[in-house]
Parts: sequence; structure tokens; C-alpha cells
Amino acid sequence: MMTNDSRGYSYAFVKEVQAANPESLGVRLGLYCIEHNIRINVVADKLGVSRHTIYSWFRGKFQPRSEQAAKIQEFLGVAPSDTPAV
Repeated sequence: MMTNDSRGYSYAFVKEVQAANPESLGVRLGLYCIEHNIRINVVADKLGVSRHTIYSWFRGKFQPRSEQAAKIQEFLGVAPSDTPAV
């Protein structure tokens, strides 16, 4: 029985992200990364934060700070006005 998908995310983690509040910028980032096969370590390196921080954002446990939110919006290719407040 496989516990991870091809991106290295566990199936339980993917379900947790999918069940989190999609209005959260971090959760939106997580859904985007899962959908586009982007690994956590790539996102962490690109945004200059730890993998643990990325996991927390994906789950909706913590919200990115404003300077991090701007980097996420750039990563996602959305304008700040397209993104709900964090």
C-alpha cells in the first residue's frame, strides 16, 4: 500500500490541505503546489523559509506575514487585489 504520491506528499497530507480553508493564502499555495507537482523544498527555497513553515501554511495552521504574502502572490502569479487578506 502506497502512502505517498509521486510528488512525495502523503495522501493524508494532501487530504488535509484539500480540507483546509481555501480562502487562506497558504492553503491556496498548497493546493497550487500539489496540483502542479511542486515539491515542498522547492517552494521553501524559492520563498526563503523552512519546509516546516511551508507545511504549516499549506495546512492553514499559520498565515504568511505580509512580506511573505507578496512573495507567495508573485509565485502564484496573482495580483495582490486578487488575493483575500491574510
